Formats: sequence, structure tokens, C-alpha cells
Amino acid sequence: MWTRRPVAVVRLGHVAAAAAAAALVAGVAVRRRRRRLRPLPAERPATLVRVDHAPIVPQDLVDEVADDRAGGVAVFAGVTRDNFDGKAVTRLEYEGYATMAEAELLRLVAAARATWPDLLRVSVRHRLGLCPVGETSVAIAVSAPHRRACLEACADIIDRLKEAVPIWKKECYADAAAADLWKRNAEARGATGDEL
Repeated sequence: MWTRRPVAVVRLGHVAAAAAAAALVAGVAVRRRRRRLRPLPAERPATLVRVDHAPIVPQDLVDEVADDRAGGVAVFAGVTRDNFDGKAVTRLEYEGYATMAEAELLRLVAAARATWPDLLRVSVRHRLGLCPVGETSVAIAVSAPHRRACLEACADIIDRLKEAVPIWKKECYADAAAADLWKRNAEARGATGDEL
């Protein structure tokens, strides 16, 4: 007549091998449990663009463009300054249609990739809503095998962003007598002056 022995389930590995050996000595049948392999993370996209109300942390963009093939990472972070034209600025306010702005940003990144085909990863982020002094309102990170491509592409993207992306900025001043101004970038297409 057959008798059932207790079954010990062990994992593979050096600790598990010792446990399996001890279980065999004790007369317990050993059944190995296969480890489930975690799926590989999905390939990160080579281009990320976002236009939203969340605060921007430039290091997040640097992490997004990290690539073992990269010999250089260029970063630009546009920060709200406390003055403009001799007036104290308390904050900036940005408005825009996020879907349209993101589509334009994708077009700008595609143009940069056509000019510098060895770009590896690009991340562009623009903030909407309130942006207090000292906080980042726009950030760009670019990685490439060599420094020149990522530096030039980063500069090109910010210049074209200010020229073409439909995002509007309002400067809010500390002096109540100074009217807050919705401003147009000097680089914007068709710009004739600072004020809208």
C-alpha cells in the first residue's frame, strides 16, 4: 500500500536548493515551483510631449530621455523670473488648448529629428495655469550620442515652441497700478509688439 508523503513547495535558487535538500532528507517529496518571469517593461517612447497644469520637475524629463546609447543630454528649463521691464512680477498665468499645443510640439520634435537624425529621446513639457516666481513653466530634455546634436536640437525646439505653439502668457505684477498683461512672445508668428 502506498503512503503519501508531505509535499514541500520550494523556489529555485541557492536558499531553495538547501531547503529542498533538507526536505528530501526528512522524507518530504519536493515539487519545484517555477518562478513567473516579470514581463519586460514596454519600450519607452522616443518622444514625450505634455501640456498640463502639473508642476514641472526638470529631473523627470532628464530621466525620461536617459538612454545607455546617449553621450549627451541637453536640458532647458524656463523659469518664472521676478521682474520684467523694471516691474516686479508675482506670477505668470498660461492658457492654451492642450491637444492642439501637444500636436504642434510633436510636429516641432519631428522637424528636429529630421535635422538631427541621431537624436535618441526627446521630452517637452509646458505648464498651463498659475506659475509662481521660481517655478518651471517649460522644460525640454534631449539625448543623443554626441553633445552637439542634443544642444542644437534643444535650442531649436525652444525657439520654435515660442514661435509656433498656441500657448498664451499673462504677466501679473506686484504693483496694483500696473495692469496685468497678456503677452505674445517676440518670436511668435505675426507678432508686432509685446501686448495682445
